[in-house]
Amino acid sequence: MINIYNLNHLKYDSVSHKTFLYLEYGEVLESDKKPWQILDDFCKYHGSTLKGRMESAKEVLHILQKPPVLVCLYMDCIFFPTSSYKSNDCIWIQARLVQSIKAQTSSSCEITFKDGSCILVPIGYRAMQRQMSRCQQYYDTITVPMKLEQVKEMIQGERYE
Repeated sequence: MINIYNLNHLKYDSVSHKTFLYLEYGEVLESDKKPWQILDDFCKYHGSTLKGRMESAKEVLHILQKPPVLVCLYMDCIFFPTSSYKSNDCIWIQARLVQSIKAQTSSSCEITFKDGSCILVPIGYRAMQRQMSRCQQYYDTITVPMKLEQVKEMIQGERYE
């Protein structure tokens, strides 16, 4: 079984039609499933679905696109997509394992993970920072107990903040 705690990122390769799972310290696994299918399996193992996790993040963060996905709260595993989640170009990155982000061009940046490995992603620095910030904001929001006012708003069908 894969320990998602050590999974830096998932990336689909359109040539081989395989998904590569890049774990810490150079270990690489491959799968015939798409990255979003693998994340869905991880979410199901931890009591939800990818769709449910994405809907939750969208609601809590008031966003429409590229929500972070909390795979497992207990292990602080939050992944975020670099593009539309079903796109073959989408790379799923585990936010907790990102050490640093460095702009390369206006539309790409280099991510260095805590284990020292690096990848170049086709997403601008500001967009990458926004994705990381969303992950932190989501984590901070869901790990704080709800206030009574929030509970009242929720049960009355109103949006909660």
